[in-house]
Amino acid sequence: MILGNSPQTTRFVWSALFLSVWPFVFWDNPFFWDTVLFSRQADWYLQSGFSTLILPTDLDAGHPPLWPLYLALGWKILGQHLIVAHLLLLPILIWLAWELSQFVTQFVSEQHRNWAMACAVAVPGLAAQATLFSNDILLTASLLGVLNAFQKEKYWKLALCLGLAPLSIFHLSLSLSLYPSLPPSLPRSLSLSSLSLSFSLSLSLSLSLS
Repeated sequence: MILGNSPQTTRFVWSALFLSVWPFVFWDNPFFWDTVLFSRQADWYLQSGFSTLILPTDLDAGHPPLWPLYLALGWKILGQHLIVAHLLLLPILIWLAWELSQFVTQFVSEQHRNWAMACAVAVPGLAAQATLFSNDILLTASLLGVLNAFQKEKYWKLALCLGLAPLSIFHLSLSLSLYPSLPPSLPRSLSLSSLSLSFSLSLSLSLSLS
């Protein structure tokens, strides 16, 4: 069962509710640091009508622009408002809560799971990222997804999480570093095809045309 009346489900529900509060409480938090560039890139996509994926030189940070594209599409559908950027984090925060509940259940002894879950969602760095349009939330969720997929041998999920590598060069490096440690029982053709696609997309999207 994916969901049911169990301690794991309870931990998932209350942690998802807790994490989902942050975008609403801090809906007026402005873009900050890297997120300023994300907003500028997303605005450029809107203004250019999504005519090309290649960003102009002054906006190209060297990373595949999938995260600003996500923001631009959200703005296209829901309107170009600051609160939309915060709302776009909600599905990722819920996914993060799910992966955290899975991780705690698999790797923490039963008597300490509730405390472990509470400590995990209360980490200041995690809470701070949840108040910004930060792709670090997605990186954390995908990394936990990889670890949980390893443990349960869910190869489709492993391929999906590794397939998020084009999000940034950091994601790609992490995925490539994980590949040699894959268990022998894993169908390597599945994970290799995911990594090959990730590498190809990253290379094509991150290189600027001079």
